[in-house]
Amino acid sequence: MNNEKKTVKKRSSKLKTYNVSKEDITIGKARRNIVKEILDKKILPVLSENEKLLIGTWIRSFHFMAPFGLMAIYLFFPKHLVTIGIIVILLITSSFIYFRGCVLSVLEERLLGNDINIIDGLLLLLNKEINGKNRYQISMIIAVTFITFNISVYYCRFYSSTNFSEKVIELVKLLLS
Repeated sequence: MNNEKKTVKKRSSKLKTYNVSKEDITIGKARRNIVKEILDKKILPVLSENEKLLIGTWIRSFHFMAPFGLMAIYLFFPKHLVTIGIIVILLITSSFIYFRGCVLSVLEERLLGNDINIIDGLLLLLNKEINGKNRYQISMIIAVTFITFNISVYYCRFYSSTNFSEKVIELVKLLLS
């Protein structure tokens, strides 16, 4: 492999210049760049600005609401659909790790021309800098928590001796009354 050195600017409060080899560039970033290249060369040139805005807004809306939809599936739907939901969330998390970030976020950024992420609000609350590293770390913490919670719900609903679904429905009715 070619060991050419490149000058890269490190993102931080102070910009520093240092040398890294091509091998030091993260694999996830390279994979994400392939997605960006496909978007930039094949998809975006054929869309009008209005189409980009419309599609990007729909993707962002879906992206922000998907965890809540999955949560409803885990809590109220039959076992076979909950099992599919667990598989879906594991595939999404695997994709997130593989690409070292969310492909839907890349699509949104390219289509809408801004870099807004649902995690940004949480980073602001935690008084952390909004950057890719912090977004990734917080997203992974949330993903592990989400998966753990949903597998626990799966176990309680389908393998525990208590009738979990009826208790959740009772709780919802109590809260709504």
